[in-house]
Amino acid sequence: PLFDPPIYFRHINIHSSTTTLEQALQRKQLDFYLGSSMDVVCLEETYNSKVLGSISRQDWGTWPIEELSGYGGLFVVRNDSDVRSIQDMRGKVVGAEVVQVGVGSVSDSLAACLLQWREMLANGVSLTDDTQAVVWSTGGPTSLIGMLLERDIEVAFVRTGVIELYRAGGVIDANDVRVVEGRVRLWKGSTFPRVSSTPIIPEWA
Repeated sequence: PLFDPPIYFRHINIHSSTTTLEQALQRKQLDFYLGSSMDVVCLEETYNSKVLGSISRQDWGTWPIEELSGYGGLFVVRNDSDVRSIQDMRGKVVGAEVVQVGVGSVSDSLAACLLQWREMLANGVSLTDDTQAVVWSTGGPTSLIGMLLERDIEVAFVRTGVIELYRAGGVIDANDVRVVEGRVRLWKGSTFPRVSSTPIIPEWA
């Protein structure tokens, strides 16, 4: 055995049982949980839980391709914009990904909407009340960056790595856009290799 004395785990499939995740946590039936980024963020906020590990996935924003176990969100504006901070987003037209929960959609909703929304609230700015309008998109970062360059929106919410990817692929020029509130963040005790406007969160963990 890997452990002496052996350690045994009992697996519970929350999604196929009559017990919800919330109920299992309230009843203290879980010691560990593997779930989506959305679940992890909510659990950390509500139950003071801690991420012990995370899956890694290929980030296509650099070459050679790098495997990362976390990601964040960006506030992106045109280079000639007067937006320099979250406070400057008051009265602006913002573009964000439609919030949806489902396989393949969770990370998009988080990195292109919810992470930025939370960061705005932490700085006293409401996405829905303090901006001029929110343009909801289902077309991913390509649609959002396109609307930004066409001046249909003034701020775009996208995932970390998107700007590097688009610059490397010639989709945008180096001086077309810039990141607001972007800075180097710590992740798992070291420097996260992407600039982010929000704290870094794990992939499935």
